[in-house]
Amino acid sequence: PHVRIKKNDQDGSYVVFERSPDDRRLVKTTKNENGEVKMKATYTRDTKGFLRYGQIHDGQGVLIYRVQYGYDNESGQLVAEQMFDARVKHFFPTLDKNGQRKEMPIRRVYYFYDSEGNQSKAISLVPKAGKTARETFKKTNKPLDLYGEEEDFDPNNSTRPNSPFDEENKKKAQ
Repeated sequence: PHVRIKKNDQDGSYVVFERSPDDRRLVKTTKNENGEVKMKATYTRDTKGFLRYGQIHDGQGVLIYRVQYGYDNESGQLVAEQMFDARVKHFFPTLDKNGQRKEMPIRRVYYFYDSEGNQSKAISLVPKAGKTARETFKKTNKPLDLYGEEEDFDPNNSTRPNSPFDEENKKKAQ
């Protein structure tokens, strides 16, 4: 396999990047200064070279996360990523149309592109509610105080991006 090593000068840890000769399997292993494995992530590409799945293990080799990647059917650009907790399955509160419980990701990341194909900042969503910016940053600046009070802003009508996984599930159901 092809191997590359990147060392962290601050704490002596390093990351070993490996890929299989056919470039379908990628492994990223993080080790401390003594060479002990702290984390290992294995990613799988499809025949077209797109990342499809990932598995993240802790230093003891216990699988902690599973990751799925979704791409736009026309452009082939990465548009979404879903991360699942491999130790404890989380489910959506409602059943699907077949009466089955559907596993819920613990994190979704959506990627957006401009008309020239340049990626903008990603948006990450988690199902568990956290603190608002106002709660986190007790002292706020004027722009933060005004957030949500813009003219014609209705948070109830704000949209979320379409998930490519929703499209895949629709196709499977047909």
